[in-house]
Amino acid sequence: MKMRDLLSIPRVIPRLRARDKQDALRKLAARAAGDVGVSVAAIVRSLLECAELPAIGLGAGVSLAHTFVPGLGGPIATFARLEPALDFGASDGSKTDLLALLLSPTESASHHLRALACIARTLRDPDVRSLLRASGSRDSLYIILCGNDEQHWSREPGSTKSSLRSQL
Repeated sequence: MKMRDLLSIPRVIPRLRARDKQDALRKLAARAAGDVGVSVAAIVRSLLECAELPAIGLGAGVSLAHTFVPGLGGPIATFARLEPALDFGASDGSKTDLLALLLSPTESASHHLRALACIARTLRDPDVRSLLRASGSRDSLYIILCGNDEQHWSREPGSTKSSLRSQL
């Protein structure tokens, strides 16, 4: 699975202002709802009901919330750079400034796990995180998130920054 299979440019938010964790997740859910024909309330309800699916705190200011939502055709993601960073309860104590939300169909656990791995692999890369924090536009954030799909498994260490910068 690749980031471009999960993400679209309209579901990337370059500067999201939110009061707290719940407000940030509601705003990401609202962005996703418009693309998939599922109500914001249904997505938020699924997030609240799936409390046993913890947000994955990748540390270093990154969090990945995820849930199953009835009626989806396939997994989708939304991404936001939070301004200011918010407390998502990360084990390393860092506040979250890079937030992804993964929504998957209820009948597709294997696709959900592959999508989680894809997003985590992308956001775990320190060069990607650095570029995301330095970027100011939706298009460049999308390119950073999706432009390195093929290179994640075969690249030399440290090559991410130069290959992504050439695409920007």
